[in-house]
Amino acid sequence: MSRLSFRLAFKTSEFQKLDLPVEVRKPNLALVARTLATQTVDVQPGTYFVSATMPAGQELYTQVTVGETDVQATLEPEEESPHESHERQLFMSVGSFALSRLGFGLASDPIQGPEAIGSVEATVGLLRGGDPRTAVRMPLPFINFEKVGTGVQFRVAGSAPESPQQLEFLRPRKPPLHVALPISPGQTGLVVVRQVATRNTYDLAVDVHVANGEADLLLSGLSSGYLREASEALNSDQISAEKLLDAKESDPFGAAVGAYALLQFGELDRLHNWTENLMNWFQWLPDGLSIRGEHLARIGDHGQAIEAFVQLPLRGIPQFSIGISYALNRLRVYTRPTQKEFPEKLLARARQALDYLEQVAGFVDFQRPLLTTRGLRGDTEFPAGVDIGRYL
Repeated sequence: MSRLSFRLAFKTSEFQKLDLPVEVRKPNLALVARTLATQTVDVQPGTYFVSATMPAGQELYTQVTVGETDVQATLEPEEESPHESHERQLFMSVGSFALSRLGFGLASDPIQGPEAIGSVEATVGLLRGGDPRTAVRMPLPFINFEKVGTGVQFRVAGSAPESPQQLEFLRPRKPPLHVALPISPGQTGLVVVRQVATRNTYDLAVDVHVANGEADLLLSGLSSGYLREASEALNSDQISAEKLLDAKESDPFGAAVGAYALLQFGELDRLHNWTENLMNWFQWLPDGLSIRGEHLARIGDHGQAIEAFVQLPLRGIPQFSIGISYALNRLRVYTRPTQKEFPEKLLARARQALDYLEQVAGFVDFQRPLLTTRGLRGDTEFPAGVDIGRYL
């Protein structure tokens, strides 16, 4: 037997260290092992195909021949990022088109359609508060803008302790777009804004990548298309959702991602008392209530679960769409007319919480992992902040 190890041929050290799920197969495609990129596999001498899949759908692939000595398989991505600063957008945006298909590096080539590059009116600003409808506009400290094909990417530093934040995108004659910005103080996140074609015009698509690469990988698993890989990644010592939860004091948003991942994949025994701490220690974070409430409901403590969910109107809208889904589903069950388990006063609060969330739910894009709404807020004065139209 020889030992097979793996190397990820990315440009950045952050991506080289990602603990991606890896498959090892024989030439007839029979599965030999499913493992993680930081682990090793004992194999018999022979030829093997090794592959891994990124959240955006690209495969990393290599063929390796193993003899009597240990071998390292170098997995090359099928598409190479033009620059290391673009790897997050290229490989981590679930469901997005590859940059090459968006005309990456062709910034001077106009989009053929009713709106061409350079003619788009669009501004982006920052809101602070748990509910985008009532959040306050704040100065937006951009670090830099970088043209990326039909879009732009920029980094935003987390600067609002004890308050959720949202990005606000305004364009004339279009509904305002709001996207949660789960960046903890002292950290920096990457925001990618692209033009996407609709029936008669172009619209904006926004991806926010959280500062922690491991959390970003798990966050991809909360969206469709990367569930199995993210579930396997939970077993990684490097990605470990427990590590994300344990680091909640420095990164509460990363802790929330870890908790959501464990809930999504049914790993309740690994949550311990962390969900209670997340709820109590960060009383400004709406997701702490959704996470705690869902955890309690899963273990059958519905009395304490409903107590968590009814507090959501005091904190705001969960910043991750899965948290909104958890709260809506549980509150709809708890407030059924046949429900006799809870006191009437508590049921009244539950109905109020459900009404509060349902007022927002119709505007939410549940296909996006972060809270993303269109047309939710009414005060659409233009502009809201920094003009990004010249980049689009």
